[in-house]
Amino acid sequence: MYRKAAFLISFVSLVVLVCSLPALAATRTWENEAGDNRWDNAVNWSKDKIPGLDDVARIVLSGGDECLIDDAVDASVKKLQVGYNDGTTAFSGDLRMTGGSLFLKNASPVGPKAEGRFYLEGGTVTANNVPSFGDGLDGIGYLFMSGGVFNVGSAERKRALRIGDDGGKGFATISDGVVNAYGNLVIGREAGDGPEGLIGSEGLLSLLGGIINVGSEASASDLSIGKQYGTGTLDISGGRINLIGDLRVGETTIKIIQEPYEEIPRPGTGFLKMTGGILSVADSNNIKIGADLGTGHVDLWGGTLMGGTLEIGEPGSGGSLDIRGGTLILEGNQMANVLGYIGDGRMTAYGGWSGAEWQYDFNVRNAGKTTVTAIPEPATLLLLGLGGVGLLRRKRA
Repeated sequence: MYRKAAFLISFVSLVVLVCSLPALAATRTWENEAGDNRWDNAVNWSKDKIPGLDDVARIVLSGGDECLIDDAVDASVKKLQVGYNDGTTAFSGDLRMTGGSLFLKNASPVGPKAEGRFYLEGGTVTANNVPSFGDGLDGIGYLFMSGGVFNVGSAERKRALRIGDDGGKGFATISDGVVNAYGNLVIGREAGDGPEGLIGSEGLLSLLGGIINVGSEASASDLSIGKQYGTGTLDISGGRINLIGDLRVGETTIKIIQEPYEEIPRPGTGFLKMTGGILSVADSNNIKIGADLGTGHVDLWGGTLMGGTLEIGEPGSGGSLDIRGGTLILEGNQMANVLGYIGDGRMTAYGGWSGAEWQYDFNVRNAGKTTVTAIPEPATLLLLGLGGVGLLRRKRA
């Protein structure tokens, strides 16, 4: 009786232990055998099973065999790979989302050492960890967003959104929809080890419309354009970016080696080009252009760039800001700072054209703020009285 009882207890314990173990992750590869392109059709996946929360979903077909998520789909996976490289062959992949929801538990690359394209037209994507577009050498990742919501991390769980990472090339075009990036948004980050040395990543984000929110009231996050040997470009012609954190155009990070101790700077190169839209940096945060050994260039040819303090790298090396049809608005009285940058050539009007003129003021066009614009040729100066608060001042470039 005792042996039977002991055996029964051991058997039950084993069953409980096995049942409590996490399910082994499996890789489900997109095959589209049914030909209907539907994510929620098991026949379209390897071993005829739809990937779940403990699985890796690997999409390796493109064009007419793209994978589709629509209103009927509520998908959750451990990891998503759009495109794949098995070490000998690179397979491209296309994912299109018009509705429904997609939850990504772990870091998920689009274009991991291969070419991948994600068309986000509707629905909600929630990335619990780092999503990246163009990841690793030979990686080319695309995001085409014309609707929907893309959530990256949360206020409690900051996770970065990367466009061009680890030697890859990333391209994002956003014309509508909302991106909520609670961690840093990085365009062009890190270099990959190529056969002949480091190969810097390249990232391009084109904002035509829609809204991008970076950071939160609970936790600030940065927008970095060109970081750690990477080259990044942010092109804004419409839409709006709300940034609670610093704007860094050309950022340098320091790699520390302990024995023997050495600090190795890893500068990035960044470009911000605005012909429209709004980039709003919180008043308590900074706009840094080519500061701290980085290289950064800003063309403010339209739209509005707003922020706290302005910092531009050393003349002739670090940074430059050219204003044509756009407007720069800074928190508080920064007239001396602005005039210093104009004087040493770090700020130019219409590329330094001799016929251009500056317009700058404090507390006139925007209460409590410094406003800077430029005009291409002399015009009649109007006194902006506003109760005698201030005077709009002009200076020939």
